[in-house]
Amino acid sequence: MSPSALELPRLSRLVRLAGPIVFAQIAFFGMNTTDTIVAGQLGADVLAGVALGGTMLMIGMTFLLGFGLAVSPGVAHRIGEQREAAEIGRFSASALRLMVVLWTLWGVLLWLFPPLVLDQLSLEPAVRDGAVSYLRALSLGTPFLGVFFALRNTLEGLGHSRPVMWIGFTALLLNIPLDLALMSGWGPLPALGALGCGLATALVQMWLAAAMVWLFWRDPRFVPYQPRGAWQPEAGREVLQQGFPIGAALASETALFATGGLLMTRFGTETIGASQIALNFTGMMFMIALGLGQAVAVLIGQAAGARQAAAVRRIGALGYQSMCVLSGLIALLLLSMPSPIVALYTDDAAVAAIAVSFLRIAGVFHLVDALQALGSGMLRGLKDTAFVMQATTFAYWGVGGAAFIWLFHFKASGAQAVWWVYCAALAAAAALLGIRFAWQVRRLPARYQESQT
Repeated sequence: MSPSALELPRLSRLVRLAGPIVFAQIAFFGMNTTDTIVAGQLGADVLAGVALGGTMLMIGMTFLLGFGLAVSPGVAHRIGEQREAAEIGRFSASALRLMVVLWTLWGVLLWLFPPLVLDQLSLEPAVRDGAVSYLRALSLGTPFLGVFFALRNTLEGLGHSRPVMWIGFTALLLNIPLDLALMSGWGPLPALGALGCGLATALVQMWLAAAMVWLFWRDPRFVPYQPRGAWQPEAGREVLQQGFPIGAALASETALFATGGLLMTRFGTETIGASQIALNFTGMMFMIALGLGQAVAVLIGQAAGARQAAAVRRIGALGYQSMCVLSGLIALLLLSMPSPIVALYTDDAAVAAIAVSFLRIAGVFHLVDALQALGSGMLRGLKDTAFVMQATTFAYWGVGGAAFIWLFHFKASGAQAVWWVYCAALAAAAALLGIRFAWQVRRLPARYQESQT
């Protein structure tokens, strides 16, 4: 890509890259939605088991996702610098090896440690056993996720997001019958409940890895970028140095939600299920923000690699404009139609009533969550990931953690207070990240000029 192509990015270019990423994210999250819907039809115990298992899963999973998200800016910077395809392939190969090791270790932890954690909580036996069996079955597919995320982020860093979208939709289409067959039982297959949910997810993870490998070895557009070559210590260090802060920031946010989820156990099984429904739907809507933030990170990374400060500034402005419009429309949907949304998940009147109250708060929640996702993506594109970790850790635990202590230690509050804590923490993160990006953009022209002298 020539530097001149980066000078004046237009909305159409952002849409061409972001659109497939958004649809891919929705497809991937749709698998989680399918899990939740099928679990909800099997009863509150199965739903709560999958919900608690998913909460524990996401703490480590989001940390590891950070290393994948470090790959796309690394590739994007090399594209902007006009590096050779073989060199990009060697970078991708090192990232692939590192991520397979990390995801395999996470699978081992998912098998061993959930019983030790869940036994410390006052859970109904059926809920506890469902969460353990779900996580152990799912752990069988984690090494394949390492392959998938390394290659997926390589593709997106290259500026090719459409293949990821099609792979995501095929995975969703595969997940639906697997969930129904393994969770509810089809023909000779017994109904396995939460265990079946984990097995279905593991099988889909294997498919994702296989499809991505096929792309790099068979599609002529990507064969030149095949992840080949010996381990490159400098590439591994780059992924670790950039990925650890991203992963820590994501894990910090997930831990905030996990803490809220554990606090929900004080209010009973219905409240746990209701919160899972609200988090699931808002999480699906968040895929739009996450996809747009990832596209902005790639475009900023390519512009930064080509040392085009004007392009970085313009991409950031387009990102904010687009995000405000999209997240504003979604907030209106959450505020105006909570009951029809909840009806898609459950017909349990008690669960539905609580979930509706959560979704009304989620209008504010989504706005600030979308803006912090965009701020994080823009700073990833500039490889300013250390600040992302520092700012989000302060926001989620300096603000959110303090609010949790105040609400639940010093005064009695309902379950809705947990959602207002989410809103406050995410708003603080969005403000800090946005201010940092504006500061970085002002410094870019001088930095690029200094590097050329």
